[in-house]
Amino acid sequence: MPLQPPRLPLRFFRWFCDPALADSIEGDLHELFRKRVQRSGVRKARLLFVIDVLLLFRPGIIRSRTASYPTNHLTMIRNYLLIGWRNLLRHRLYSAIKIAGFAIGLTACMLIALYVTDETSYDRHYPEAERIYRVIGVNSLGGDPIRGVPFPAPMAAALKSDFPEIQEAGRYNPSELFGAGHAEIRAAGELENAFETGVLYFDQELLDIFQPTFVYGNPAQALTKPKSIVITRRKAERYFPNEDPVGKAMVLNNDDANPYVVGGVIENFPAQSHLQADFLIGTRGLAFWKDEQADWGASNYVIYVKLRPGADVVSLEKKTTRGIIENYVIPALRKDGVPDAELAKISGKAWLELQPVTDIHL
Repeated sequence: MPLQPPRLPLRFFRWFCDPALADSIEGDLHELFRKRVQRSGVRKARLLFVIDVLLLFRPGIIRSRTASYPTNHLTMIRNYLLIGWRNLLRHRLYSAIKIAGFAIGLTACMLIALYVTDETSYDRHYPEAERIYRVIGVNSLGGDPIRGVPFPAPMAAALKSDFPEIQEAGRYNPSELFGAGHAEIRAAGELENAFETGVLYFDQELLDIFQPTFVYGNPAQALTKPKSIVITRRKAERYFPNEDPVGKAMVLNNDDANPYVVGGVIENFPAQSHLQADFLIGTRGLAFWKDEQADWGASNYVIYVKLRPGADVVSLEKKTTRGIIENYVIPALRKDGVPDAELAKISGKAWLELQPVTDIHL
């Protein structure tokens, strides 16, 4: 019986060698081992055999770790689909119920996601919306806190002048008592009126805060003159088709003696805006009664403020509450004859809050 190479190195070789190369390389090793036995003796031949096996343990000869028989994924998928289809046919009613339930659930999830996305997107289109707040008044004199937004006409100017954290303050008046809300409107020179809604009295400062996109006109001067009006694109196309309406006149409620001059045209308010209007009437030189713009005894204006970067909202709420009540509200009430005993009750029972514009809709 011819001498054989050492078993352990040979088994190691068969374990690591690529099967595609193993037969030819093993044959060469055996042949080389026999020649060395004849030439150098068994002991040296076995030592050299071990060295040869170790030298063969290198990339290109070591077997790949991937499967010898790669999976045909397309065939596998086709078989899965075929089995699934057969199961559907075998259990038709059960399958129909499961598929319908899955479809209804998926549709409901998609609709809920769309609804939530829409609801949370309100008022985020304004430039620097994170710095815009609506002023809220809270009154707990009667027990439970009552929140409201109308304020006296001069309060916006007081907020801007007295508190450096406030960059700008502006108002609008939605009161139908003074002609806001709706009106009979026509372009000057036309004979027929149109009944329109979405009419607001609007400060130039509020345009500066919200920064709507202007189609025509100068955004910084659109409402700076008395008897100015800004209209939306859709109303401009209705009353002044195919032309720039800036400088043209509009008549409200058949008051031909006091027309309003168009100071600008803005893009329509987006659907995701809590504020909706088509006609913004400027407040410059406007007074609904004598000294109305200095009267702290009536509340008809909704006020918005734009804070300077880095302003502390919580601290500002406390400062504005103290400053407005002590410096303006209490003196006005005292002037109207309210006793000091009643005025003392206001302290701690009324305060101001700043509501982020992005939270108003929700």
